[in-house]
Amino acid sequence: MKATTHTELYRKYDEPLHPRPPVERILAWSGLRQSFRQKLRTVLTFTPSIIAALAGCMTVHMSFTLTELASSMDSSGGQVGETIGSVLGSVAENIYRFLQIEQFFALLTVSWFGSRLIADDRKLSANLLYFARPITPLRYIIGKMGTACTVGVLTLLLPTLLICAQASFSSPDWVFLTDNYGVIVAVFGYSALWIVVMSSVVLAISSCFKRKSLALMCIFVLAFMIEGISQVLMQALDSTQYGLLSLTHNLQAISRWLFHESNLITNMVQQTSGMNKNFGDNISANFMALGAMTLLSWIVLWRNVKRMEVVS
Repeated sequence: MKATTHTELYRKYDEPLHPRPPVERILAWSGLRQSFRQKLRTVLTFTPSIIAALAGCMTVHMSFTLTELASSMDSSGGQVGETIGSVLGSVAENIYRFLQIEQFFALLTVSWFGSRLIADDRKLSANLLYFARPITPLRYIIGKMGTACTVGVLTLLLPTLLICAQASFSSPDWVFLTDNYGVIVAVFGYSALWIVVMSSVVLAISSCFKRKSLALMCIFVLAFMIEGISQVLMQALDSTQYGLLSLTHNLQAISRWLFHESNLITNMVQQTSGMNKNFGDNISANFMALGAMTLLSWIVLWRNVKRMEVVS
C-alpha cells in the first residue's frame, strides 16, 4: 500500500451564534403547522369569519355613506338620516353586533383546532418525547395556549379590527378614530378576555381525552347544556343570578357593558331574548364567575399535564 497523508484545515468560525428559540414558541408554531396542514379544511373553517368581517366592513361603510348623503339633502333628507340611524344604529353598535357574530365563529374554530392539541399528544404518546427533554409542564401549557390564542386572534380580534379600520377610513376627517377610540380599546380588551377564557376551557377539556372527537363533543355539550340549564333556571325562578353559571352569558353581559348603545335593533333583540337592560348592576359578579371558570380550567389542565409528565 502506498502511504498517504491526510491534512485538515481548521478555520475559525466568525459567524454569530443564534440563541435557541424558546420552547413555548417552538410548541406554538408546531401546533399551528399541524393544525393548518389540511388546506381545504382550514379554508372552510376560516371562511365564515372572513365573510362576517367583509359584511361588517360593508355595513359600516354604508352607514357613513348614507348619513353623509342624507345630511346633504333638504329637511326631508334629515328625516331619512334619522330613519337610517335608527335602523342601522351607530358604528359602535354595528361593531358590537358583528363582534357577537365573530365570537360564535371563533368558538367553532378554537374548539376545532384546540380540541386536538393535547388529546393528540396523549393518543400518539408524544408526551414521552416532550417531557424527555428539559421542558416543564408550565412551558408545555404556555406553548399549547399560544397555538389556541393565535387561532382566536385570527378569527376574532383581526376581523373586528378590520371593521374598526374600515370605520376609521370611511369616517370624514377620521371622526371615528378621534371620537370613538374607546371602542377600539374595548375591542382589544374584550377580545383578549374571550380568547384567554375560551382557550383555557378548550385546552382543559382536550387534556381529559385521548380522542379529538370526544373532546370536541364535550366542549359543545357543556357549552350548550350549561347555557340551556341557566336559561331555564333564570326563567323559572325569575332570577338573573343563575346566568353566572353560563360561560356565554357572562361574556355577553360584559360585552353589553362595554359596547352598549341604545338603538332600534338592539332593543328588539333584548326584548325578544328577555335580556335585562340593567346589566351594569352585576358586572363584577360576571368577571368573578369568568375568573373562577378560568382558574378551574387551569387546575384541571395542570393536573392532567403533570400526569403526562409522570407517565413519560
